[in-house]
Amino acid sequence: MSEKINYTPQQQAAIQTGGKNILVAASAGSGKTKVLVERVLNLLQQQVGIDRLLVVTFTKAAAAEMKERIEQALQAELAQLNSKDVQRKQWLLQQRLKLKTADISTIDAFCLHLVQQYYYVIHLDPVFRQLTDETERQLLAEDVWAQVREKRYGQQRPAFEQLTQNFSNDRSDDGLSAVVMKVFEYANAQPQPIAWVKKLPAAYAWPQTGGFQQSSFYQKQLAPLLQAKLTTIERQLGVLEQQATENGLKNLRPQLQPISNK
Repeated sequence: MSEKINYTPQQQAAIQTGGKNILVAASAGSGKTKVLVERVLNLLQQQVGIDRLLVVTFTKAAAAEMKERIEQALQAELAQLNSKDVQRKQWLLQQRLKLKTADISTIDAFCLHLVQQYYYVIHLDPVFRQLTDETERQLLAEDVWAQVREKRYGQQRPAFEQLTQNFSNDRSDDGLSAVVMKVFEYANAQPQPIAWVKKLPAAYAWPQTGGFQQSSFYQKQLAPLLQAKLTTIERQLGVLEQQATENGLKNLRPQLQPISNK
């Protein structure tokens, strides 16, 4: 059903592995679309209907290309069949018709279709739309934060007051707003945003034994950062010392001696 291509062992495994779901991950231009198309065609040869498959990609272009290649492959095989292959011809014609509505699309398009079809299961208003405009999304986030912020100010919670003082100045609380929005963006990139936010305080917990240097925050986040900064400074001082020596600036050498790692 398709042209002969010399696939790698990994690509062959992705094409021929049956009875299970697969994830094809590779760099741009490595042949992901061809492999997925070949896998679909291989399943069609095994009498697996196109309507029983779910193929999702990250771009509309890749999804459209896949459908086009499958259509061409089906058309090519139909053209090669003789009049006696009635059953096979009917099967291929059915697949061509089903291809137009097959679940070969981007991930977000498939999820949108799923929500539109089963909105009543998750108690969602059927009259909804995707929030695709970045400006509108940002305005909505800022509006919600403004409401939450005013509510917290009215409650006079000491913890919130301390948080505001840590990130704001005597003129505005823009610093706090910036931190909240940044945490919001990071949280939304996580599979479980709320659970991720709830785990954040654990990284800053004071150790039961030892001082600040024994804390998880210092060991895993602050110490590596400080070490990287000190290494960079040491390297730069070494370069400056060499340049001072080469240019006859001996009096500057004592001030440019590289610091040692302790």
